[in-house]
Amino acid sequence: EKRYDGYFLMDNGFKVSFDISEEEGGEEFSELCDNSNFSFERGSCIWLGDDRYILVDKVIGFSINEYLE
Repeated sequence: EKRYDGYFLMDNGFKVSFDISEEEGGEEFSELCDNSNFSFERGSCIWLGDDRYILVDKVIGFSINEYLE
């Protein structure tokens, strides 16, 4: 199973960590790992699993790792 873990750094300095499988909805993170291109549209939300979302407009940085479990 392909999984993604890492964090998003928010504009208030808060670091939001996550660990999500590709099957759970983490397929959007594949592009971030491949080319570091932040392709999320302004005004949208990123789902981090477990009913957790963050607003794209508040993200100022990120670190994402891909691994197999």
